[in-house]
Amino acid sequence: MPETSKTADQALALLTAVSEYQPVTAGELCRRLSMNRTIAYRLLATLHQRGFVRRVGEGYLLGPAAAELVSRVEPALRGAAQPVMRQLCAEVGETVVLQVADGDQVVILDQVIARQHVVRVEQNLIARHPLLAGASGRVLLAHQPPRALERLLARLARPEQAAGLAAGLARIRRAGYETSRDELQWGVHAIAAPVSGADGTVIAALTILIPVGRAGRITEHREALIEATREIRMPPEAAEDRKSVV
Repeated sequence: MPETSKTADQALALLTAVSEYQPVTAGELCRRLSMNRTIAYRLLATLHQRGFVRRVGEGYLLGPAAAELVSRVEPALRGAAQPVMRQLCAEVGETVVLQVADGDQVVILDQVIARQHVVRVEQNLIARHPLLAGASGRVLLAHQPPRALERLLARLARPEQAAGLAAGLARIRRAGYETSRDELQWGVHAIAAPVSGADGTVIAALTILIPVGRAGRITEHREALIEATREIRMPPEAAEDRKSVV
């Protein structure tokens, strides 16, 4: 495993914690991360100067530089997905999230938050989780290229688990969707389906997040979700750009 920078890791841990708990004070960040107060204050000052966090009273919020970075990730995919996500969110009345694989983890590219209900789900845009966890993770894992999938299964699962996991992923590919209950957030259920690029390769997962109080209706959204994934059409040149950096 490549050597990492402890300072950079601490700064990114602070940024992630700010995004998760904002607004949050420096003292609370130190307690949550078990970080030395002097180091935390120095790193927060640097992040503040660079625009990645901003001060509101005694607390910290994500700054405009963080939002700008997020907006530059996968612009073609986000641009193609945004109108479809807004339409799906309005149709089902629940939060819709777009996610992609990053190695053996899942990262969030974008979300459209439902406003129809007082109780609703909102994701942390810089959070990530393992491919084995959650509906979106397993959808993305199921559609990895065969050799990559073999390597991931060998690394992620014990030998006695691999066969059962492979069978489960084959089921996801046949069904065209996956569900999860209370896996990544307690009280949140999800249904996810794959998004394909112009060449047919799965490039993302589209997920509907539903609070447990309305989760009994989760499979009612299956057809709308799958239809939405078909409406996300990436331009052919975007697929070529993706291949050029693989």
